[in-house]
Amino acid sequence: MVDRSLDGSRLWGTYLFGDYGSARVFGLRRIGTNWAQLPLGSLVGDRNTRISTFGEDERGHVYVADNWGGRIFRIEDDNLTALPTVSPAGGAFIAEQSVKLMCSTPEARIHYTTDGRDPDVSDPSVERSESILVSTNLTLKARAIRADLDPGPIRSEIYRFRVGLRFSPSSGPITNDTLIRIDASTPGTTIWYSTNGVDPKPGSSVQYEGPFPLHGNSELRAIASKPGFDDGATNNYFGLLDFENVVIQTVAGGGSSGYVDGSSFQARFSRPEGICIDSSGALFVADRLNHRIRRISPSGMVTTVAGGARGFADGFSARFSSPVGIAIDGQGNLFVSDRDNLRIRLIRPDGDVSTFAGNERWVITDDFIPFASFRNPAHLEFDTSGNLFVGDYACVRQISPDGMVQTLAGPRTNCCGWSPDIGVGLDSMHRLFLGTSQEFVRWIDPAGLDALYAGSQPGHADTNRLDARFTPLTISGDSISRDIVGDARGNIFITDQHSVRKITATGSVKTLAPNATTGLSTYSFTCAAGICIDSSGTLFVTDAGDHTIKKISIDADFDGVPDVDEHPPLSPETDDRAVDSDGDGQSNADEYISGSDPVDPNSVFHLDAVRLDAVRVRFSWKTRKDRFYRLNSSTEAQTWSPHTQWLISSGPMIQWNVSASERRYFRVEARLP
Repeated sequence: MVDRSLDGSRLWGTYLFGDYGSARVFGLRRIGTNWAQLPLGSLVGDRNTRISTFGEDERGHVYVADNWGGRIFRIEDDNLTALPTVSPAGGAFIAEQSVKLMCSTPEARIHYTTDGRDPDVSDPSVERSESILVSTNLTLKARAIRADLDPGPIRSEIYRFRVGLRFSPSSGPITNDTLIRIDASTPGTTIWYSTNGVDPKPGSSVQYEGPFPLHGNSELRAIASKPGFDDGATNNYFGLLDFENVVIQTVAGGGSSGYVDGSSFQARFSRPEGICIDSSGALFVADRLNHRIRRISPSGMVTTVAGGARGFADGFSARFSSPVGIAIDGQGNLFVSDRDNLRIRLIRPDGDVSTFAGNERWVITDDFIPFASFRNPAHLEFDTSGNLFVGDYACVRQISPDGMVQTLAGPRTNCCGWSPDIGVGLDSMHRLFLGTSQEFVRWIDPAGLDALYAGSQPGHADTNRLDARFTPLTISGDSISRDIVGDARGNIFITDQHSVRKITATGSVKTLAPNATTGLSTYSFTCAAGICIDSSGTLFVTDAGDHTIKKISIDADFDGVPDVDEHPPLSPETDDRAVDSDGDGQSNADEYISGSDPVDPNSVFHLDAVRLDAVRVRFSWKTRKDRFYRLNSSTEAQTWSPHTQWLISSGPMIQWNVSASERRYFRVEARLP
């Protein structure tokens, strides 16, 4: 229906239409070259008002009928300017805002106030689609005014500004005396802070003047003030990184999920969790989402020991369903916690698989092996007497050599510092430790009672064991148990999501981290899950997050070379970055990493170039099988960028062709896997 009224109404020529359900009336009008839809209002009535039809009288006035209420309404021009709109609307902000004032009434100006008064024609104004700057706490009121119309309704919006604060680094863990910077979102602010966990107060606390050194295990709080703004405040706990320097290397896996047997870095895993090692140095991995048990030989070759498609079957064509834990006994038999099948499986050295304990019943039952049942079997550990310890649903079970299964500790429900997923481990004194998926480590104390051993709150903080903070373990939204292993010196090592933690025999908690002199800025693990140790003290860890197996070696002299590999002329008591035994200009540490010989002056890591033809140049360099290499390039020999991805060496040399037209400098770098 088109308004054709003869009394000069602004609705003249407007197409009118209604929404039956909401009883709202709209106009459609051509403005310039475009059509604009205008909300005109809604019919007065209860929620059952419904628009059925439009009509007009002889003077062109438009009427609308309510077929539910039996009423007729006349649509008239109220002779008022439209209600202004603003963008953004009022709210809370941390920086000044450019607020656009808009109105659908043509040729109207929008008058506004910022002091709470209703605006009139004497107040500042803007065109009907202009902006004003709002940079302080205020109430904005706006009204559209046009000389031939009555002033319309007032738009009122409240704007509040709060100083935004952030720390850099934003959180811990940090080493002692790490420099902390506090930044405000707007200039002209004054910042006060405290480091003792007490709220700072303007004028009575320390005023921030620039980056300052902070000790770990500190609660940093800050408040900022600015005239016209609400005070901004923030706080964070910066846990201490008391790190023990290590070298972390990838043993197997390519960093992506899959199933491939083969050499170390060509092999693929899918969420590996449990891990153990035999006397020859071979690793065995519970490859959870591949439902297989994998073997990594000392030379790095990955093969499948047992398993296939998900399911349950014994024998030489066995099937598993989410294997989690794995342990090996003195005869080379593997024991696997087959989680979703609720069983402990036995893999003999010839590959034959049988069910050692458990059945299809999803309940915790203590009894002899044929009748005992499990609810959530996770990590496994043998002691020297042949007892097999099993982390089960919020408890730890023991399978003795005589076949008796009994619960040693735990509430069997998710409470009291326990979790459904439990890891187990023994130290050199045969004490049993239990890892939850939460922030706690428990143990069976000398009195034979279950007790808290370490952990206080979620987070990362190195200190004494009962005050230390650990990170709950999760992957893809699932909780998993932290695994534990002990060394010959009374230390225990614990997987802790992004890192591996060490609790010394004296009860101090440390973090194993590579050269973390300024804090743990980059984590070495996506989700550290299972852990085992060899006779030299080297740790092997499954990273369930990036589907790799990694090893951790102590690097006490900070030279980037594992101490266990520092044979003459390298020394674990000397920084081999400062030693060049053969005088070839490359340090012993650099030659170890690149794969050249540190005692042969003719064995130098270098890049050779040969022009193949008019359009190609071939670069080549000698390599070592277990190293990664990358070709870098630069236009001015100052700023270098990768020319290739990291290349895995599979032989004595890598060759790479580039275009002869590239006028660039090239160099090659090496790193440990």
